Amino acid sequence: MAQNVTSDAALLTIYKSWYTGKKFEQLLFRNSPLAAKIQKNRIGGKEYRFSALYERTAAVSGDYSVAVSIAASSQAKNAEFVVPPGKIFSVFTINQLEVLASKDAQGAYIKAAIDRMFGATEATRKLFAACLYGSGFGDFGQIPAVTAAATTMSVNNSLAIKLSVGTQFEVAQLTPGGTLYGSGPFTISAIDQTYSGATTSNLITFAPGATAGNWTAGSYMVIRGGRDGSNNPNMPTGLGAWIPSYFQRTGGSWTTYIGTSFYGVTRNVATSRLAGTYIMRDTGGSEKYSDALMRGIRAVRAQGGVPTLLVLNDEDWFKVQVELNAITTGFQQVNTSPGKNDKNVFQRGLSDMGFQFSTSWLQYVIDDPYCPKGLAYVLDEEIIEFVGVTNTAPLSDGIVGNNPGVQSPSDIDDPSSMNYNLLIDDWLDVRPGTDTADGPAARVSLSVYGNFAVRNPAHCAVIQFETNLYS
Repeated sequence: MAQNVTSDAALLTIYKSWYTGKKFEQLLFRNSPLAAKIQKNRIGGKEYRFSALYERTAAVSGDYSVAVSIAASSQAKNAEFVVPPGKIFSVFTINQLEVLASKDAQGAYIKAAIDRMFGATEATRKLFAACLYGSGFGDFGQIPAVTAAATTMSVNNSLAIKLSVGTQFEVAQLTPGGTLYGSGPFTISAIDQTYSGATTSNLITFAPGATAGNWTAGSYMVIRGGRDGSNNPNMPTGLGAWIPSYFQRTGGSWTTYIGTSFYGVTRNVATSRLAGTYIMRDTGGSEKYSDALMRGIRAVRAQGGVPTLLVLNDEDWFKVQVELNAITTGFQQVNTSPGKNDKNVFQRGLSDMGFQFSTSWLQYVIDDPYCPKGLAYVLDEEIIEFVGVTNTAPLSDGIVGNNPGVQSPSDIDDPSSMNYNLLIDDWLDVRPGTDTADGPAARVSLSVYGNFAVRNPAHCAVIQFETNLYS
């Protein structure tokens, strides 16, 4: 070995290893800023209900007799959504020897129980973020075409960020709740991120090989256990279903989807009110990303909403920045560094973006890497919430707003000293695990019970930038 203090094997035995005194780092992706920002409220009971008026009466006319004749069949219409809780579980085990061998800094960089607790907590947060943009089936996103027997596929970053080595997934047709291809589940063994120009792709290696008959482009990767035996969603239902964009809202498959009851409401009677507004960017006419966003804001305002929040993928955020930089004035182009200490520094890029339509001023823009690439959402944040039966405080990682950064593993409590209990702080369970050759073990379970609710879908819009969402 060229990089060595000596080539004398005998002398090497007297040298020690020097371990860093710096904090123990974690190399995981950041968490979702939108998942951190939305309201989280505690509820009880079997379900969460809310009702909204979606249609006025049509019994209005310049002729009283006409108005009377219509009144018998046309009055104000209301819809009640009945939302049951979804479920997310994260589990790990640890035995006595693992705990004892890592009790202090001389034995380990960090306590083994804290390390595993942090890993389980981060897994919960990232699956929670996936659910926020999904439809209740634990959907990660759409994939390109995959041939029979293949053991690799390239996916975009907004899908890969929700995965980890060891994730078990299945592949659904047409929608996340569609028929599953056979031969699953599949287990991920490697994720290799590469950059090519402005595009980020991730090569996913998995086993066993893809099912015969191929996975068609646009199929959905979903987590194993995301549905029950009757094909109902197990997990929290997010924006993918509350404000759907499936099939670009056209054709027979869309008609079937939107005509199916959703939490007790059949939404095709007033789609833009009960399922939000859908905007497709005019790709043929080369419509700008920023102009499509403005159309979404205009639509939400026309529906009576107060748009306060715009969410888009970080790669799409960059494209919008490029557009806006191309039309900015010379004053904006010659701004110096934020500290303004060096007059020779050139600053490229935008720290904030704002969009205004008439009297509506939407200033809070979030670049969320968990938002599916190619989609953006205009939201009224006052009507979106996560209603949890469990305590949702552990879902927070302490990062404020849209700021960058990640939580340190050392900020997590040590579960090894907790007494066996079915409920600890309303979200944690510690109980005896399977005995091991190295001594008794404990099984720790993190449980989140709850669901997302969009109490007024009409005050939200989804914008689709591209015709496919998997490249």
